[in-house]
Amino acid sequence: MDIPFGFCHCGCGNKTSIIDRHDTKLKAVKGQPRPYLKGHASRISPVDYVVEDRGYETPCWIWQRGTEKHGYGRMKHNGRQCSSHRVYYERVKGPVPKSEAPLWLVLDHLCRVPSCVNPDHLELVTQAVNRRRGVQKSLTAEIVREIRESPETQASLALRFGVAQSCISEARRGVSWKDV
Repeated sequence: MDIPFGFCHCGCGNKTSIIDRHDTKLKAVKGQPRPYLKGHASRISPVDYVVEDRGYETPCWIWQRGTEKHGYGRMKHNGRQCSSHRVYYERVKGPVPKSEAPLWLVLDHLCRVPSCVNPDHLELVTQAVNRRRGVQKSLTAEIVREIRESPETQASLALRFGVAQSCISEARRGVSWKDV
């Protein structure tokens, strides 16, 4: 179905306003009509998720509605915006317990697919464990010891180990990998 220029792309038939600034998330250009009315972008798909094989042991449930900039699904639940993977996890496995620093509890995507909402692909872990598995997944305890002993700059270590410079900094300062 072709949507006329200046009308909401969800198909509701309503006119959209002109955007006043460039917005990469909306794929909108300043001076052009908005592609969607507020809240209508999530109406595109008639289903919340589709089942897809993304290389994990079991198929992922890929979120089809609104997402945030890092690819995690967003949805309205009990009157407020929430992460869709958290809502699906809590429906099946119960509420995520409240936590406090330094042991923040978060849901880790074992499949490494941010848009997956399959509760069996989610594990409740501390923020430190989640970061280790994600951004810092290529670091090991042995590498962290080497980083801490090395006179090299953070920038050269980051290039050598294929991680962000902030990962090197946090490993050196003991912010991450505290147990090493």
